[in-house]
Order: sequence, then structure tokens, then C-alpha cells
Amino acid sequence: AVTVSGMVRFTSKVRMNQAYFLFSQLSLQKAVYALTGIKSDPFEIKFASMKNETDVISAFSATRPFLVQGVYFNIIFTAVLFRRFDEVSEVAEKYLSFGQQKSRLQDLFLVFFQGLAAFHMFRHQGRDTKWLRIGESSMRQLQLWAGHSSWNFDNKFFLLEAESHFSKGEYDRAEMKYLSAIKSSRTHRFLHEEGLSLELLSSFYEACEREDDQRNHLSRAIQCYKEWGALGLLNDSRFAGLV
Repeated sequence: AVTVSGMVRFTSKVRMNQAYFLFSQLSLQKAVYALTGIKSDPFEIKFASMKNETDVISAFSATRPFLVQGVYFNIIFTAVLFRRFDEVSEVAEKYLSFGQQKSRLQDLFLVFFQGLAAFHMFRHQGRDTKWLRIGESSMRQLQLWAGHSSWNFDNKFFLLEAESHFSKGEYDRAEMKYLSAIKSSRTHRFLHEEGLSLELLSSFYEACEREDDQRNHLSRAIQCYKEWGALGLLNDSRFAGLV
């Protein structure tokens, strides 16, 4: 027979599951709002007892690690596209403190994002070889996955290869791999990753003092982001005067 205490436990569990779903969706919605340029904070809804992602992380760290990792992943994904690679590296460490499956989609993407951040940090944070090791490790993992699914991982592997060559001063090889990443992203219809590859190639050309190539590829990246619908991303200061 169903007892009152059993009903209480059941309804409490249902409410907790509802809260789990709600706050995971609010975190995702915040990332989407940032990319699309919607000037609203989804955590401002009146029935939400938690007002930001920090509250969610604090409340669920002990009981719902997958939820917390989902929140961290949304932060990382947004930071990659806004080129906040120092934030990517910092939050990735927190994500990994809960373990890594490498079987969930977000765990696979984390390897890619960590690699991009590591090569950036190597070039811009004193060329600490720690970052180069992290980037190379991510690149080897993407190479393995590309062998199993070229459609999903070739472009990501090519982009990490390009960043590796750029970081080591191998400029001819870097340019070739950036172009391969762009072509693969376009062929496999990863529009935002085509934009990301074009933008990183633009940064490469800037470092090589090839101004015309830099502006041309940045303009092409902007077009990809527009087609993808990331109008909020284009409000970033790095696109000033080009949008």
C-alpha cells in the first residue's frame, strides 16, 4: 500500500528532478542568450530559488555532479566562442575535478576546447610548455577519434594541428592545416566551427602581418556567425567596424 510518508518521498524526488531539469536548462539558455544577443538573464525568473550559475554549482556539487559539469560546459562553450581562453582553462579544471567519461558528447568537446585554450595560453602566457603538453595531448585524442568518425572530428583535429604548428613557429604547415579545417567544417556543415577556424586563421595572419588576408578571413568568419545566428557574438569588440 502507498503510505503518506512514501508519497512525501516521491513528491520530494519529483520536485528535485524538476529543479535539476530547470537549472540545467537555465544554464543552457544563458549561453544561447549570450550568443544570440538577447538582453535578458534567464535566472531572473521569479520562481527560481537560485539566481546564478554559482548558486547552482554550490547547491548541486555534492549530489548532482553531472548537472554541475553541464553548467561548467555551457560556460566553457560560450567562453571559447568569445575567445576568453583563460576562462576556458580555469573552468575546464573545475569540470575535470568531477571526472571525465569521454563517452558523453560534452566530454568529447571539452578535449577540443581545452586544446584550443592550451595553444592560445602557450602563445600568450609566457610560452609555458605545460600548455603545449595539454594541447598536444588533446590533438592526439582528436586524431584517434577522427580515425573512427572523420565526419565529426576531422575539422577539429585539423584545427588543433594548425594551432600546434602556429605555436611552434611552423607557419607554412599551420596555414595549410587552418585551410583544411575550414574546408572540412564547410563540407561537414559545422557552420560555427567554420567561423571559428576562419577567425583563428585571421589571428594567424595578423601575427604574420598579412593585413589583407587577416581582414578577409575575419569578414568570412563574421558571415558564418551571422548565418549561424550568433548576433550577440558579433557585438564583441574584436569585430568592431566590420559588422
